[in-house]
Amino acid sequence: MSDQGTLEITDEWIAEIYDEIVETIKTGSPAQKKALVKRLIVQVEIDGKVAYPKYRVPTANPPGVFDGEPAPLSDVAATRIAESVAALRRFVAEHGSLPTAQS
Repeated sequence: MSDQGTLEITDEWIAEIYDEIVETIKTGSPAQKKALVKRLIVQVEIDGKVAYPKYRVPTANPPGVFDGEPAPLSDVAATRIAESVAALRRFVAEHGSLPTAQS
């Protein structure tokens, strides 16, 4: 058990994590981007020519953004995840592949 206490998942906290990830992707050095990928992706499963990454969900605020005990998602966060997954499934069904920067 972590000594960080209970973490409340709020929309503001999710926005902070999102902003940090986007900022690292946009302006980070290659080493910072590699570190971000290592913190976010737990495992990659390969099935033929298709790779399926398994992602880690951040569980604490900076400076230890990816440290700490797992925390339950708020109803808002769980709904957003479900909506995002549904949107991706619709896109794949309509276009036959995952979205890219060009799609």
